[in-house]
Amino acid sequence: MFDHKKGALLTQSGNQIYFESTGDETGKAVVFLHGGMQSIASFNPLLNYLPSSGLRYIGIDTRGHGRSTLNGPLSYADIQTDTEAVLQHLNVDECIIIGHSDGGTAALRMALSGVVKVSKIVCIGSQWNMAEDDPALEIYDTLTAEAWQAQFPENVAEYEALNPAPDLSHLISELVSLWTDMSEKGYPGNDIDNLSVPLLIIRGDEDFLMSREHAFALAERVESAVLFNLPFAGHAIHEEYPAVTGDIITQFLAV
Repeated sequence: MFDHKKGALLTQSGNQIYFESTGDETGKAVVFLHGGMQSIASFNPLLNYLPSSGLRYIGIDTRGHGRSTLNGPLSYADIQTDTEAVLQHLNVDECIIIGHSDGGTAALRMALSGVVKVSKIVCIGSQWNMAEDDPALEIYDTLTAEAWQAQFPENVAEYEALNPAPDLSHLISELVSLWTDMSEKGYPGNDIDNLSVPLLIIRGDEDFLMSREHAFALAERVESAVLFNLPFAGHAIHEEYPAVTGDIITQFLAV
């Protein structure tokens, strides 16, 4: 389990990036990248249903999340380079990435960059582009720190208790910029046509941020992709249905 106690910090571009490892320290590296307003602890339910031997699980809190600080902007390119820096610091030259939402988007960028070899990717509710007419933009346009606090008070309490320098207004502002960024620092977009890494796309059928069409388009464009769409599940399928999700991921890792 990730407990935010046994890890370490790496200074990257003026930010303190928190990471920790669990599992088989001599095994193949599996990197966990979480979604917005979450932390590596969000993967703990899933870890109960993944192999207990042969794999080294590395969790990284992205800037402003968990125990990592945010002293400036936040982009998918930043998450990518921070992750690469942590892995280079750990002397990990090849890994599997399991990413939820923003984490999966950054994982796609990492696989395309080639700085660290990515052998497989699991994307859970992760968008690969942002069209100008995407319905999610309407949600982001009205999102404020006050709105998040009102809707997710427990999430905010956890964030403020864990983060060494909590600033909800700044973090939400940067997340909105991240989610709506259509520049080269944002979503991989058409570059996914160059992706050849085995890719498992996992989506909850009631995910309000990633549509069926979006998931199927990614599966069609990446020849090495397989798609798992689970009825009745939402955006955080790995937390809602960890046993089912863990079984699918375990099968994918064994292929």
